[in-house]
Amino acid sequence: MPFNIAQQEKEEAIASIARRVAEATGAQEVWGFGSRIWGGDTNDSDLDLLVVVEMVAPDPATIATRGYDALPDVDIPIDIVVKSEEAFHIHADVTGSLAHTVRTSGRKLYG
Repeated sequence: MPFNIAQQEKEEAIASIARRVAEATGAQEVWGFGSRIWGGDTNDSDLDLLVVVEMVAPDPATIATRGYDALPDVDIPIDIVVKSEEAFHIHADVTGSLAHTVRTSGRKLYG
């Protein structure tokens, strides 16, 4: 899925990616952050996603892999960060934490 497309198509593609990741991981929420969300991205930019799940079990890497496996046709780099719902909401109030940055400057894409 090339990202040298019109803004509306790009937004639809990002929403589709978030939905597919959510379905594959059982996420309650998926947040986007970074240059693909904030602007200033290039064709080489990655899409940063923070995936909020009820519990991080069996482990974050396994959950992230499920998300990556749901996107075999996506041809841009994607970073998936997995947080439990509890950890995300606790750290969302801690200035300087990733959860705080995502909650205050990111965009909720799913949930």
